[in-house]
Amino acid sequence: MLQGPIPSPVHDGASPSDYNGILPLGGEGLRLRRAGRTLLDGIDITITAPAAGHDRIACEQSGITIVMGPNGAGKSLLLRTLAGLVAPDEGRVSWNGGGPSRALAHRLGFVFQKPVLLRRSVKANVLHALKAACLNRAERANRARQALEQANLSHLERAPARVLSGASSSAWRWRARSACAPSC
Repeated sequence: MLQGPIPSPVHDGASPSDYNGILPLGGEGLRLRRAGRTLLDGIDITITAPAAGHDRIACEQSGITIVMGPNGAGKSLLLRTLAGLVAPDEGRVSWNGGGPSRALAHRLGFVFQKPVLLRRSVKANVLHALKAACLNRAERANRARQALEQANLSHLERAPARVLSGASSSAWRWRARSACAPSC
């Protein structure tokens, strides 16, 4: 069970303007109970863009936040709650000062622990995610190609997505999500 408050997360070196739209992302007093068990207990968390000049980690992707804890602590549940996929029993989730909204949802990336894969090729799965981001056909094709190249999986673009190894599946799913943001 996660209990709040949670310390401020460590961010990479992206500029504050890279985070427009969804940040600050937060939760106040988040509580979630299921079957008599408390799964989130009074969580207070705010994920903000780093201030200019306060780069703490250098990495190639912008906007990466890591939530760490032991198995079963509620990390994934907290993230699903912050993403607006699970409603808390108590407390408030906020995206840029307001509640979660469809208008901002495309600014938030979420890669599930257990993959949600369509019965299509790897490339077709990436293209599907990009289509949902309202990109035109040419832009989808370009971003899908780039995502697969960055994941070193171009050679598997026609392979059935459901037969890839866990590591390969995670790599292309992360790259597909990255291809959708933040400029969508």
